[in-house]
Parts: sequence; structure tokens; C-alpha cells
Amino acid sequence: LAACGRRDEAAKELERVLVLAPNHPGALIDLAVLALSRGQATSALERLSRVVAAHPAERRALFYQAVALEQVGRCAEAKEVLEAVAHGRDQYAVRARARLLELARQPGGPATAAPA
Repeated sequence: LAACGRRDEAAKELERVLVLAPNHPGALIDLAVLALSRGQATSALERLSRVVAAHPAERRALFYQAVALEQVGRCAEAKEVLEAVAHGRDQYAVRARARLLELARQPGGPATAAPA
């Protein structure tokens, strides 16, 4: 639904999943990604932190956690998470390496900024 631009419907369906399974990692991650797309990084970070606490090797959650951390100004933490994710061979490792390269090319950018 979200891919078809029906984000509100997707969010409602995901919330229904969480009523039945409050810690369902896929639903929490999908809701976090929707929150990020709406500029709600703090909300996304809360959901992603729940997933990472229960499933520390969940690479999709880790990647989006880094995105959320960067958006809330916790850039040093975001970079650490990206570096950890970058060591894999999946799509999230590729995306993490690409983001790290972008950050490295930005003099004084988010990768080197002082934490908020």
C-alpha cells in the first residue's frame, strides 16, 4: 500500500498488526520507514530502537536507525551504525557504504559535525 502512495492505509494496517503482535519487527520497521518519509524521525527512531534492542542483527532496522539518527542530529551515532551495517553483502550494506561515501565527501558535513 505504501509503495502505491497509500501511506495512511498502510500505516493503519501495520498498526493492526502491532495490536496482535506488539513487537513484530517487520511492522515496526515499516512504520518507522513511513515515519521517516513524513519527517517524523523521532517517532521512527523510537520504533527502530525497539527492534534493534530485541534483534541487534536486524540490518534493515539498523540502516534506518542510522537514517533516523542523522535526521535528529545524532550524526556521530549514525556514522557508527552505518559503519557496522556497511560490513555486510546485502542491499543495506551497499546503501550504508554509499551513504558513508556521501558523508566523507562533505567537508564539515554530518559525519564530522559535533553531536547535538
